[in-house]
Amino acid sequence: MTVTLPSMQGHGRIMRSQLPSAPWPGLRRGPIEAPDLAAYEAARGRLAQLGARPGDGLDGLAAWVAACQRRPIPWLVSRVRVIVLAGDHGIAEPTRPGGAGVPMGSGVAGGAGAQGAARSAGRLGASASDALVSGPLTDDVVARSTDASGTIADSESVSSAATGYAGAGCAGAGARTDCDPDGGATARRTPGDGTADRHSPDGATVDASRAGAGDATTGRTPGSGGVDADSTARDFADIAAGHAPVAILAREHNVRLRLFDIGVDADLPADLSPLSRFKMARSTRPIQVADALSPARTELDLLIGELVASAEIAAGADLLVVGDVGRGHTIPAAALIAATLGLRAEQVVGRSPGSSEQQHLRRIALVNQALDRVGTVTDPVRRLAALGSPSLAVGAGVMVTAARRGVPILLDGAVSAAQALLAEEISPGVAAWCRPGHRSTDPAAQAVLMALGLEPVLDLGLQTEDGSGALIALPVLRSAVRLLRDLPAS
Repeated sequence: MTVTLPSMQGHGRIMRSQLPSAPWPGLRRGPIEAPDLAAYEAARGRLAQLGARPGDGLDGLAAWVAACQRRPIPWLVSRVRVIVLAGDHGIAEPTRPGGAGVPMGSGVAGGAGAQGAARSAGRLGASASDALVSGPLTDDVVARSTDASGTIADSESVSSAATGYAGAGCAGAGARTDCDPDGGATARRTPGDGTADRHSPDGATVDASRAGAGDATTGRTPGSGGVDADSTARDFADIAAGHAPVAILAREHNVRLRLFDIGVDADLPADLSPLSRFKMARSTRPIQVADALSPARTELDLLIGELVASAEIAAGADLLVVGDVGRGHTIPAAALIAATLGLRAEQVVGRSPGSSEQQHLRRIALVNQALDRVGTVTDPVRRLAALGSPSLAVGAGVMVTAARRGVPILLDGAVSAAQALLAEEISPGVAAWCRPGHRSTDPAAQAVLMALGLEPVLDLGLQTEDGSGALIALPVLRSAVRLLRDLPAS
């Protein structure tokens, strides 16, 4: 299937150079080869022969990594990327005229949100957005991936272009990484990159167990400092400034953070505008009254996910985490999960931290209204267009591409669970490449874990969406691999 890019009028420099308005091949689909069962069994057998066994749960985690790498003794997991997608969702707001998201450049979002984002971004320095989060995906990468007509041939051409940009494929933009034959890379912290130390001037601590949870009915997100329509823009700037839980944990664990504005309902300050390169509209149509996206736009967002994942993998990523921030983001996730699994809202809509009973009931009513409007939709892409969002589509595209390229994925909360569920339906076999970092308290995430038969690494009562929950589990995964590699034979 080919996709024609929607009109770019009014979108300015942000999109025009990256995504030409020519037919694009859709995201590559079809079944995906499973991780290597022989490597899995060999890894389990090795652990069984060793004098000390860390336990079945940890053994299984290490063997899963071995299977993904197709090596009985896996490489260390040292080149992790966390991709955070940001966007607002129309279901969190009164219906706008025509039910459409506000186009970029409309001037609607000047105000407090942009000012708040600018205050946070002001702590970054002149080139921080490029060094910290723009990653290896640049105009040059995309331009060199297209032919004269502007058509991208396949994901391999994107991969080749990204590899050329990243040099040897072991280090992307930002932090420099030293590689050894076993993949045991150690990151060196360098000024201005995504792993450099940055400290909040007030020394405040953040409760990571609530990071990114959000409240779809009020726009409240922990750390936003209030209830208003501009919380996502401030949260976005806080991540870019290194003050949010996902940024703090990425810095702690030497993980490179990539941040993209996919649909934030605000105009970001100039120094963060490169991060809006794939943004085509602010927010979405409210899913309880209209489809969130057109099918063509959904296909394009899936392809953007392929571009992002291909660039990170070509730059050396050996594990991906997809995080999500945005006002109302768990509502379309819950709706998609319910529609895919044949559930009702009461079974998937969780209570957001700090929300009232009235707000919780309103969330349930909105999801049921959306489910009743859409009915049964068998095609996963059309279901995604009807009930999803750009960030959900981009994340699903990232996961399909990562699995197809043999790179495992660590899931976080309900949003990444919805992405994995849709990715599995689009390309059967994706789920085998996914492992939940934790058992989210969100019932929608729990429903996906049960449906896909996925066992989480941790069960700590977390409710995170921004990727921080997965990063909390990362040291456990790394420890499991280290034990498999280094325990001596008895």
